[in-house]
Amino acid sequence: PMPTDVSMKEATEWASPWIEVDTIRDEKERIDMMVEEIASGGVIALYGGRSELGPRALGHRSILADPRKKGLVRFINEFVKKRESFRPFAPSALAEYAGDWFDLGEHAEASGYNVSPYMSITAQVKESKRDLIPAVTHVDGSSRLQTVTPEAEPFYHRLISAFYKAT
Repeated sequence: PMPTDVSMKEATEWASPWIEVDTIRDEKERIDMMVEEIASGGVIALYGGRSELGPRALGHRSILADPRKKGLVRFINEFVKKRESFRPFAPSALAEYAGDWFDLGEHAEASGYNVSPYMSITAQVKESKRDLIPAVTHVDGSSRLQTVTPEAEPFYHRLISAFYKAT
């Protein structure tokens, strides 16, 4: 079901000792604020839409952080997700640039590089890019990738595009 404004308000009020909630109606302002927060080392929660059944609602219920900052992995694992600190995070990558960062196989170009819209594959991070995105690169050089297109996830694609341009 789609959450109501009342249920979301109740949930954020309950969590107010631990989180800061901003309601920004203007999309460009909201994206700019989110990009600034992530790029400066902050961690944000992105929530929107109904609960899902079947493939994951990636970009709808997500914890977002800068993939360039390895130290955030330990912080999020220990203090946010309460899980083992060694677990890497899965990157959401713009499908049109995914081939620049990940080894996607010989058929990736035919699909517009949208090889993993539901984070269903593990790809090797290109050797030349591993040091640039350590928070999403596992010790063996792999990464559980989600590719994002403007058709499938318009808002999430605009957010990632803005982060890509800013960084």
